[in-house]
Amino acid sequence: MKKLIALDVWESVPDEKGLIRYAYGRNCLDVFNELRQYLEEIGYIPDEYFILDSYWEHERIPKDAILKFDIDYGSSEGIYIDLYINWNDSGEAHSKHFITGKTLNDNDEGMDKMFLIASNIRKVIN
Repeated sequence: MKKLIALDVWESVPDEKGLIRYAYGRNCLDVFNELRQYLEEIGYIPDEYFILDSYWEHERIPKDAILKFDIDYGSSEGIYIDLYINWNDSGEAHSKHFITGKTLNDNDEGMDKMFLIASNIRKVIN
């Protein structure tokens, strides 16, 4: 059974048996490192690079965040997978780039692999 990667930490509510509440968002660098390790273990890490956007190096995942994917051919070479963190704050929607992966293999096989990488990320992010 694969280990799920949580974006948030939840805690028990004192004196309320079985009730939990949101505590805080996890450290983004920790989430990225766990995700990178998982993709390496299953053989689905992009062959050129897989990097965290520098904005998130010292940040936490926002409350109620979800990951969105964009997979497309690059302007000059390769295929990119971009992950974005989407969240709402006081009714205002936000979307910020989170991770980029790249393969130089810009044929059908490369595109299929990038979609398999996205699928495996979706399966493991809890």
